[in-house]
Amino acid sequence: MGVNVGDRDREIVLETGTKTRDPITGEELTDWTLVDPLTLYAEWLPGNTIEAYRAQQRLSSYVEGVFRIEPIERPRPADQRIIWEGRTYDIKPPIEIDRGDGWEVPVVSRDDE
Repeated sequence: MGVNVGDRDREIVLETGTKTRDPITGEELTDWTLVDPLTLYAEWLPGNTIEAYRAQQRLSSYVEGVFRIEPIERPRPADQRIIWEGRTYDIKPPIEIDRGDGWEVPVVSRDDE
């Protein structure tokens, strides 16, 4: 199948947080204040294929889709997230694109969180 690198026209930032533990509750938390950012180029595939809905979806409080990114170490949903155009996306388990062509990273963003 292969990937057309020219389709990766969106600049995104993959952030890796630091795991910490709440001293009172013992709950494991992710600290995003000391992140290790990695800038990547990606292709954006919205969760819906209807063109009019895609335009409206970017303005809504809930956005989902898939970023196709270059071959890097497998992204980790537990302690990584994507920032694109000022919006934060939680990542879901990624799927490898053909061997060595990169990753399809499903994401979701909610403004109400």
